[in-house]
Amino acid sequence: MAEFHKEESEMKYYLKKKIRTLAICILIILFHHSYVIADNLKSDSSNRESQNDEEYESLESNTNRTTSKRLKNRLSGRDVWRLVIGLTDAGYLKDYNGPKHGEYYIYTTTIDNAFQHFKQDAGIENDDYLLENLFGILNHWDSIRTTMPLGFRELNTETEMAGYDVDELIVLLRLAGFAPEKELLKKNKHKLPTGDEVVYLMRVRSSKSVSDLEKSSVHYIFTEDIKMALKTFQAFHGIEPTGKVDKITVKKLKSYKK
Repeated sequence: MAEFHKEESEMKYYLKKKIRTLAICILIILFHHSYVIADNLKSDSSNRESQNDEEYESLESNTNRTTSKRLKNRLSGRDVWRLVIGLTDAGYLKDYNGPKHGEYYIYTTTIDNAFQHFKQDAGIENDDYLLENLFGILNHWDSIRTTMPLGFRELNTETEMAGYDVDELIVLLRLAGFAPEKELLKKNKHKLPTGDEVVYLMRVRSSKSVSDLEKSSVHYIFTEDIKMALKTFQAFHGIEPTGKVDKITVKKLKSYKK
């Protein structure tokens, strides 16, 4: 009987030893498998980063040699960032918060539309000019020459705000039968381009002449008379008479163009 218990005890010992060995083998296999998976994930991540670097081409400080032909979707870099700043200051972009690659903006359709809008206002027809000259024009561009659509900015009478949007407002108020009398309307004075602006413009072929730019700077001023006419229009159409050019007011005004 004692011998039987001894054999049973030895069997249990060997069984536990085998189970422990098997458990260790399983742990080794699992560890190796997880290491392989982690290594593959790391490799995939590196490949994706490499692909992204290829997808986002950078202009990085090449403006002295680069022409605007290189501006295209998914382009990123310091020059795209400079372009966004310039277009925003000139009144072609508003509160832009588009996608970025790292710290720089990616050239998108929104930026391109604003850029084409600027080119049209500046009379630039070709794409073979240097970006450095483009930045020179943007840095000296007066937003009074920007063909800003009505509702893009908030108009007020505290400063003499003038521009294409004020001209459009008067035209629409006139079509609706609410425009102030002609003798009450005021225009700003001719504004000659600065010397630096002329220098940069002359570096770009097919640009507007200085006289054309001078003419494009003359617009109606948003006055108290125009604001009162706008309030009257709003009240007549059941819109809160704030005198502000909000989306509802613009939509109602533009309905008279049909």
